[in-house]
Amino acid sequence: MRKVFIRETPPKNHMRVLSARLPSSPSRGISLRKIVVAVFLILLSTLTALPSLNTILARAQTSDPWSFRDDFNYNSIDQLQAAGWTTGGGAPPSYFNVSNGILTLLNDGYVGAAVEWNHAPAGVTNWSVSLRGEWVGNWVGSIGLIVYTVGHTYSFLADGYYPRFGVGRDGIGVATFPGYTPQPNVWHVLQVDMYQGTLYLYFDGSIVGSYTEQDATPNNTNLTGIATTGAWNTNNSFDWVQATDRPGPFFAIVSNPSAMTVLAGQTGSSTINITSQAGFAGSVSLTEDVVPTSVPLAEHNPPTGPLVALNPSTVDVPAGGSATSTLTVQFQDSTNPGYYSITVTGTNGNLSRSVNLNVALPDPDQFPFRDDFYYNSIDDMNSNGWTQCGQGASQSYQVSNGLLTLEDGAAMCWSHVPSGVSNWTATFRGQWYDNPYPSTGVEVVAQTSSHVYKFAAGEGEGLVVYRDGAIVINSPGWRPYCDYYDSYYPCFTDFGVWHNYHLVMNGGILTAYFDSNIVGTYTESDPATELVLISPMSGSDIGVLWDSVTASSPPRQSTVPLPFRDDFDYNSIDQLQEAGWSTGGGTPASYFSVGNGTLTLLNDGYAGASVDWSHVPANISDWTVSLRGEWIGNSVGSIGLTVRTTGHTYNFLADGYYPQFGFGRDGIGVAAFPGYTPELNVWHVLRLDMVQGTLYLFFDGMQVGSYNETDTTPGNTNLTGIATQGAWETDNSFDWVQAADLDPRIQQTTTFDGLSVSISGSLTQNTALKTMSGTVSATVTNSATGQMAFSKNFSVSVGYGSSSTTRFVLSMRAGSSWLGAACSVNVSTDTASCTVSRDPDVDHDGVINLLDVSQVFLAYGSSTGDARYNPSLDLCGHGTVDILDASLVAFDYGLPVFS
Repeated sequence: MRKVFIRETPPKNHMRVLSARLPSSPSRGISLRKIVVAVFLILLSTLTALPSLNTILARAQTSDPWSFRDDFNYNSIDQLQAAGWTTGGGAPPSYFNVSNGILTLLNDGYVGAAVEWNHAPAGVTNWSVSLRGEWVGNWVGSIGLIVYTVGHTYSFLADGYYPRFGVGRDGIGVATFPGYTPQPNVWHVLQVDMYQGTLYLYFDGSIVGSYTEQDATPNNTNLTGIATTGAWNTNNSFDWVQATDRPGPFFAIVSNPSAMTVLAGQTGSSTINITSQAGFAGSVSLTEDVVPTSVPLAEHNPPTGPLVALNPSTVDVPAGGSATSTLTVQFQDSTNPGYYSITVTGTNGNLSRSVNLNVALPDPDQFPFRDDFYYNSIDDMNSNGWTQCGQGASQSYQVSNGLLTLEDGAAMCWSHVPSGVSNWTATFRGQWYDNPYPSTGVEVVAQTSSHVYKFAAGEGEGLVVYRDGAIVINSPGWRPYCDYYDSYYPCFTDFGVWHNYHLVMNGGILTAYFDSNIVGTYTESDPATELVLISPMSGSDIGVLWDSVTASSPPRQSTVPLPFRDDFDYNSIDQLQEAGWSTGGGTPASYFSVGNGTLTLLNDGYAGASVDWSHVPANISDWTVSLRGEWIGNSVGSIGLTVRTTGHTYNFLADGYYPQFGFGRDGIGVAAFPGYTPELNVWHVLRLDMVQGTLYLFFDGMQVGSYNETDTTPGNTNLTGIATQGAWETDNSFDWVQAADLDPRIQQTTTFDGLSVSISGSLTQNTALKTMSGTVSATVTNSATGQMAFSKNFSVSVGYGSSSTTRFVLSMRAGSSWLGAACSVNVSTDTASCTVSRDPDVDHDGVINLLDVSQVFLAYGSSTGDARYNPSLDLCGHGTVDILDASLVAFDYGLPVFS
């Protein structure tokens, strides 16, 4: 039996850098400080003993600067420990991995791998410590850095749960800062600088905040050690860490506002403030760099960004003072609507600091539509085409930094939908954040020309859709753990959690989704389904944050001919879905990511991201499906492939839990095979072949087992879809999937000697016997008159060898002449083709042998009118028996002939 745990959500002010967690007391009698300090002591107590070192890194008693850097160029954790690192966190050895310059630390929400380095020399009072890390698995997406000094422990966390940045001192959170968005498989640099008693916090080179140490005890800020962990419910990789002493005076650079929306023909501005830190004084040169982050409203290559300028471009910063520059952003006629990131960098000699701004350049009249709420006021939002359409006082409406806040019945409406959009999709991403016990829920509206559909989470039985005020979908859901006295469905444990609310109208059927889960469907009897308005809202006594709204036509459903291959060359999950993939698994959007040709799907043991592709042409009864995947995080290490047919669903699992290979049919395990060993960050290929009712299972090209399908219902093995998912307690990445028909098909028409020859058919492969068999049809007609000269269905059965290729000849009598079609079939590439000539079986005895070859060679060199010339030996039909004819009959020598 696999262990099942009940996951608890930490209180909102919990600092989750440390990996071990203690459950809350039911009476809430244990203070947060006590819990965090206890957790920290557990972490310290579980660190392994420091290995003996021949030399300890230390600074000599001189004025020479000190620095340390580790690029994790180790082949084992033993080597890491031998280099002076200690390991801990209460995690098993499988939670630690180091190779190829990458240190990976896992965290399952209960324990997490941790490493520590504590060989800083004495007397390093002013210092800079940084590391580069990424979120590679599990569901939260945090990255953390811990620094030890003589007096205190400082924790800097890019917190994926809320999301934000947090700084902790001795296990207690002391400050938070906005601006962090978790991104799977994206490297980030966390940096902590201590200078004259003040901590400065940087993320990817930009300052996010500071903290002044109040404890003035001498030497209290002296550096003693560095640590990092797999953050809470996050698997992290790191590729370097470094530390230096005596950072000099520097400057900080910030922007206000940090996000803006600029309308067509208008100009927006942000104040860039450069502030002296630690006594810095000097001239700072400013530059800007514009990068399109998303230009979804039109296809432009390359995108034309806004006109950006800094005035002045150089500022003089006095010691202890500041200077400002104004960044202007102009939306010109040539600018592509979309979303842009502007990086402003200040430089003074070798000293450099940067700040990022998000800029939206929308066109409210274009469709598809997306808005990420980069406004500085509700007035700005109204100027961009939105209207306030709900109840509530003015303070119920707020917008800033990409977040729209609606409270107590407030609503914003967007009505710039072009006419005729009768099939549509509307998606809203929101977070319930205010009033733990509301009587209403999080609400969104999509309005058509005839009806209003309102989707509410936390009303009815949990998830409900109203049509003109009447309930048409009512589904249990959104019921996280509640105190026994709570009579409402929303509960405080869901505070701060982002969800996607998704409505789709397609062909008169309305479907509601909560995250990736279908809530229910409603068949609309009224044909008037044209979309006219969308609206994010809040219930009458609840507060909701919204960070994006989209509206578009649903993706076109169609079949894709086989062979099919997808290398996941997408920049977003939206692009993946537009290519025909559907997403599911009951997980939040953060469990899905795609980029750089890699699709990543996370699984926390309760829910796992999944994708499904169902555009297979009909009647593919024998097929091969394969994908390449790897285990990148979490604890189990499985990789899975799902294939759907007309009759059944088959699951092939490289199961890291037992470990073994497992095979399931319609959700029930029917076979297991030995031989699988889970390996972190190692690519593997899973393949399923269906051949005449038997499934063959392959792993990295080697057959591991087979299963005979006992259901012989006609068409039951026809391929209908492919799926994969983050396997249980496993985070997976995939870089390709492919499918092919195992019945090579011939379909071609060729003109030869005034005749049109059409050949069609398919051959079925028997991998056990290495044979191909099937029916091939041939029709010959006169190209001039259209009169049929020959028609026949050939029953073909041939073998193939290690080359996976077989050849045969079809012999066809068309009037007074004979034609031959030499066909070649490659079973590994699922390709087949035929070449038409005069029949190389010259004497028509069913085999191309020496008699046929000798007759062609005896007539070699003869032409039309010569006594030796015979048209039937002129295989290519160009009036001379030459080297081409001789080569053709020699090449076909020994082939089987079907007539």
